Amino acid sequence: HWSYENQFDEENDEDTRDTLEVLAIVFYVLAGVFLLYILWMCNKIRLAIAIMKAGTVFIKDVWTALLVPPVFFIVGILIFAYWVVCSIYIYSTGDIEQEDDDALAEIEWDDTTRNIFYFHFFAIYWVVAFILAFEQFVLASTVCLWYYS
Repeated sequence: HWSYENQFDEENDEDTRDTLEVLAIVFYVLAGVFLLYILWMCNKIRLAIAIMKAGTVFIKDVWTALLVPPVFFIVGILIFAYWVVCSIYIYSTGDIEQEDDDALAEIEWDDTTRNIFYFHFFAIYWVVAFILAFEQFVLASTVCLWYYS
């Protein structure tokens, strides 16, 4: 086998040559397969180029569409901050119990508070998914209105 330690040994020259020849054949075959794949995907590549050209014309005509993702990102950050504040309030709701020898107190929840916290925890996933879907809807409808006008 070819390695740094035995590359200068004269007795390993034939093994090294054979190994490199096999590697060259493997890479030539892989390059040929890749070339056939590129030729087979030629129509898809042309379609992708046409879509990119239409996208650049859209951005040139409706440049305000670039403001949609940052605005929704800020909205998402504000909603997440509100969620954190509400989570702190929900977490702190309950009966405070402290043992005499413990420096920290524990909060005991009843079943209603626990269910509210679970609902609140899973609600953030729904809200984030809704914000992402609404952002995609705004961009998709903007592109449709631009394309068919």
